[in-house]
Amino acid sequence: MKKFLKILGVFLLAVVVLVAAAPFLFKDQIATIIKNKLNGALDAQVEFADVDLSLFRAFPDARLQIDGLSIINKAPFEGDTLFYGKEVKLDLPVGDLFNDASDPIHINELVINDATSRLKVNEDGKASWDIAKVDSTAVVVEEPQDTTAGFSFDLNHYEINNTDFSYEDVATKNKLRLMNLTHSGNGDFSLDSSTLDTQTSAQVFYGMDDIEYLSGQQVELDADILMDLANQKYTLQENEALINDLKLNLDGYVQMVEDGTMVDLAFKTPSSDFKNFFAVIPEVYRKNLDGITTTGDFTVNGVINGMVDDVHIPKLDINISSNNASFKYPDLPQSVTKIDIDTQIKNTTGLAEDTYVKIGNVAFNIGQDRLKGNALIRNLTTNMLVDLNLDGTLNLGNLSKAFPMGDGMNLDGTLVADVSTKFDMNSVEQERYENINTKGTASLTDFNYASADLKNPLYIERADLDMNNTRIKLDNFKAKTGNTDFAANGTISNLMGFLFKDQDLKGSFKVDSNQFDTSDFMTETEVETTETNSANSAAATTEAIKIPSFLNADMSFNANKVLYDNLTLTNVKGLALVRDETLTLNNTTTDIFNGNIGLNG
Repeated sequence: MKKFLKILGVFLLAVVVLVAAAPFLFKDQIATIIKNKLNGALDAQVEFADVDLSLFRAFPDARLQIDGLSIINKAPFEGDTLFYGKEVKLDLPVGDLFNDASDPIHINELVINDATSRLKVNEDGKASWDIAKVDSTAVVVEEPQDTTAGFSFDLNHYEINNTDFSYEDVATKNKLRLMNLTHSGNGDFSLDSSTLDTQTSAQVFYGMDDIEYLSGQQVELDADILMDLANQKYTLQENEALINDLKLNLDGYVQMVEDGTMVDLAFKTPSSDFKNFFAVIPEVYRKNLDGITTTGDFTVNGVINGMVDDVHIPKLDINISSNNASFKYPDLPQSVTKIDIDTQIKNTTGLAEDTYVKIGNVAFNIGQDRLKGNALIRNLTTNMLVDLNLDGTLNLGNLSKAFPMGDGMNLDGTLVADVSTKFDMNSVEQERYENINTKGTASLTDFNYASADLKNPLYIERADLDMNNTRIKLDNFKAKTGNTDFAANGTISNLMGFLFKDQDLKGSFKVDSNQFDTSDFMTETEVETTETNSANSAAATTEAIKIPSFLNADMSFNANKVLYDNLTLTNVKGLALVRDETLTLNNTTTDIFNGNIGLNG
């Protein structure tokens, strides 16, 4: 008996040693099997840096870890990285590692860490992820065949951690990016029907036709999903979603059908507190909210319903509203009151180009001043049409009493505006001003602006804008900064392009000054200097006039006195062209040293 136990002990020890050593003994063979199965299943180039196998970490399954897994597209996306995972872990039956090449590997658990995935649809409608190989020699039979090649996912658990995911459709100009994506699910994909418990968080960026609708909002979803795998239908059950800190409840389902994807979802805020409004504001703008008090309501609800295919998107009916709300920061004296919001995002046809945004009314009071506006934005995916109206009076000094301002920033003055405009984005981009219909007036009086970015505070005694269809007329502009005073009038030709399309501000102006001190506009800049007969160089500081990068203008000017360094120039007249942060002087004359000189340059 003792001899038998000794033999049994030696045998068990040998088995344990063999099991422990197997991953090292067969590492190269396992790597070859995995790579062959991946390349055999995918029409793409698959590579990885290393493979590690453990028969203990996920017992009774084997734990396969693939490091540096990359899937590189072939034509028509040749060279694009479809997927890269720093670490991919798969739990699978031990015997599957040694199956024939034609037999699939069954995956019971999947973990992906530190990955990047780039999905793209080109102008011809070809998807970069459509890389599964098709067996052209397959025989068509009446009974369905199991054509799974390479891998079979009978998952009970999966995780995606710290992943960067992006999707771009070139034709429709849709772009979606999920940063810092974390997603996990627990369920049983081997059953026809089961419940999947999921948790998801990510920063979401979404844009369409160069318009960014989501810009890094934090989104979280904790949801139970009823999976009907036989009918490819996924129904939301108990769930809670967060957009920033805005809570939403969702109901409905997503189902894969023969012609596309059917979506039927409804969502709403579980509460109507106006604090919900601050939850949708990006975190970078939500400073010092501790202790803020609110009254009134803010609600978001909507329905997304319909087919998603190559032509259609779901129909939309999303409503955002608030009525007679207010808020007040704890350390500031002024409240923002009588806040009204009435906005709808709708699509009644299922065609992307028919989506529109209607801002029926947005208004608020600061003190006794009320500012209100409305807008209709159509053709979001093609040539966007904008119909915008703004009306009201705003004491800018009250802004600093109601909103936290940046360090060193101070505002004062009164803005009065009554403006309406209609334009299409193509006309703005192509500077076809005859198609831009703008009417109204705006004025700014006793405006004071101080900031750490300005050398001296800027004071504008008055500025009037008179708007017509093609030009914006600037009248009665009088300003002072430091030792400099100036007055101006003229025309602005592309105010909408400057405001909405990041174009240079273009115009033609006549500028008069009693005294212009260039030191008021000097900024310190660093220039690199090199010592004579030496390779050593150093950064020296010099002063230069800073010309705004956004200004593209023609100016005729007349200054009684110009102070430049130690020189005093009098009776300075001429023409100036401002382009690309460069000032070009033409036909300029000045009195100096009891004489008169002319210059260009």
